[in-house]
Amino acid sequence: LGVPLPEILKDPVDLLVLVDRAEKGFAERKFLVIDVPGQGITIKAYNLKSELPEGGEIVGRVVYVQVPWLPCMQRKKSGFQEDDAVY
Repeated sequence: LGVPLPEILKDPVDLLVLVDRAEKGFAERKFLVIDVPGQGITIKAYNLKSELPEGGEIVGRVVYVQVPWLPCMQRKKSGFQEDDAVY
């Protein structure tokens, strides 16, 4: 999906992807879930309908993606309590 993650992270991370399976029409620059014969399910955004893989069927549109909080995402302590406080 191209979700930016910290470079220190080397292991794969599971993301939660919410898909509206009722939205099966093409929409430019929206992440679509495509069932491509021989490749399986792919998630990608397309600028033009002609860019869709041949024989691919739109099975839904991505509505929401959640990245889990990982320890490597924690900020370093600055030494100032105002900066280190988590609100």
